[in-house]
Amino acid sequence: DIVQRLRDREQRLARAMSVIRRYVPAQVAGAIIAGHDAAVDRHDRRRLTVVFCDIKDFTAISDRIEPEDLSRILNDYLSELAAIGERYGGTIDKFIGDAIMIFFGAPIATDDRDHALRAIRMAAEMQQQMEVLRARWLREGIEQPIFARIGINTGHASVGNFGSRSRIDYTAVGRQVNLAARLQTHSPPGGILIGHATYVLVQDEIACTPQGEIEVRGFEHPVRAYLVVVS
Repeated sequence: DIVQRLRDREQRLARAMSVIRRYVPAQVAGAIIAGHDAAVDRHDRRRLTVVFCDIKDFTAISDRIEPEDLSRILNDYLSELAAIGERYGGTIDKFIGDAIMIFFGAPIATDDRDHALRAIRMAAEMQQQMEVLRARWLREGIEQPIFARIGINTGHASVGNFGSRSRIDYTAVGRQVNLAARLQTHSPPGGILIGHATYVLVQDEIACTPQGEIEVRGFEHPVRAYLVVVS
């Protein structure tokens, strides 16, 4: 009957939406489903706080671990850290191998300070979860200790849909995004390294240790960096 057909249609739509949310950032999927796709289907210049996280020496580790174990480790790492990112309201931009890019400030924005605080608190919980994962992996026979490095930077970027006519990604690009990625490479294993703009926003609430100025590839001048004190 008509009622049953409507129920079946709603169930199919719900399943489709569930699948879409696995491929598209939750905030973007929500905007599209709500009919606000114009909000994401354009390029905006936004001040974002960008987070990059990856596994230290992942290529070397992959040479020493069986492929099946490596796949399980990577899925554990990406799944659990992405879940933390979603809880803090971050836009999970992409997975690049073992790297995760998350940003705060688009498509949904509050204010710069809130974005920075949520990004750092998210990163701290991610590092705490890595401790849990290392213990689990050790119990499962993975003797190689696996550590994540995290870099965070705040600055203006171009955010919106980028790609071809047939395939697009909602992402952020620009110099400040690149700096977040570079800070991640300078972070110590298990650490969170942030740029000066982020530090200024959170210094009264987040304990940090100044690292002085560091030389960053692709940047003409050294940049100030701060190591978050993870309790």
